[in-house]
Amino acid sequence: MLDGIDLKILSALQAEGRLTNQKLADRVGLSASACHTRVRRLESEGFITGYRAVLKPEKLGRPLTVFALIALERHGRQGQRDFEAHLKSLPEVVECAELSGQYDYLVRFMAQDIEAYQVLTEALIDHPELGVGQIVSNVVMRNVLPYSGIPLPQTAHSSE
Repeated sequence: MLDGIDLKILSALQAEGRLTNQKLADRVGLSASACHTRVRRLESEGFITGYRAVLKPEKLGRPLTVFALIALERHGRQGQRDFEAHLKSLPEVVECAELSGQYDYLVRFMAQDIEAYQVLTEALIDHPELGVGQIVSNVVMRNVLPYSGIPLPQTAHSSE
């Protein structure tokens, strides 16, 4: 069970994963040792699954982001596994979620430009063994609110 201190730790690390243990401890009102113990527990219990740097796509030659809704023609488990394995092999696929409803997947692609994205989608459609029936592409014009983490209860916010 998470208490208020745990939520404060999660909130602080989600906002700034490079906090030193001492700064984190100061922020949440614990000793460095107690804070370190809690962070290790949160990691071992699976609340914290990793630490990442947030990169700027434009600087790395991937300025185009496209969210694509994909519907498969066939819905057997093996077909899904084959399709998902193929997506995982594409470096341009940075996120994928299986959906309920009209479409089977929501896929986030990051590509060099619209032409590179078109080559990707044509390759998906041109491989009948993947079973892609429809792709609806939504090009990101501007990122209004970047992903900032999982919402946590208000008790997680410190009064800094």
